[in-house]
Amino acid sequence: MADARAAQPEWQRAGPVPRAAALDHAAAAMWDDREALTQLVVREVGRPVREARAEVERSVAIIRYYAQASFDADGETFPAIDGRSW
Repeated sequence: MADARAAQPEWQRAGPVPRAAALDHAAAAMWDDREALTQLVVREVGRPVREARAEVERSVAIIRYYAQASFDADGETFPAIDGRSW
């Protein structure tokens, strides 16, 4: 936990491109090892293989979603001075 807290300021300053790349890399690594992760869930949690596989695949999808979410604009927007353009 301390390592995560220490890394947070750099992660925040990194911007969306490196954050997305890091999350994409994590998702790809999980996808490549999805069968091993599935078996781990089966052993650790006792889930049926089909449910464990779906859980792993859903986890990969969530990480991929958040990789792209780093590009979403946030904050406030203000109308243009001319009132017509966005």
